[in-house]
Amino acid sequence: MPKHKKTHKGLQKRIKISAGGKVLFKHARSGHLKSKRSGQARMGLRRKGVSKAGDVRRLEKILNRHLLRKPDAAVVETTSVAATPVETVAAK
Repeated sequence: MPKHKKTHKGLQKRIKISAGGKVLFKHARSGHLKSKRSGQARMGLRRKGVSKAGDVRRLEKILNRHLLRKPDAAVVETTSVAATPVETVAAK
């Protein structure tokens, strides 16, 4: 039985792991036939995409490596301790 799992080389070539540990990738459908798209859409396709936390878990298994998982911004705002006293003061 092999003790070391192999890294998925195809995935490794398609993504970049930033210095902070985020997973960056190129957007789909950004190769050609972009004349019918708006300028905003073309600009968005030029930027690198950043993987979500759920995708990062799956990528960790394929790459056999730990990656950075940041919680979504909405989750961080709702669990904030500072927001609770403000809401109770406004309710009174």
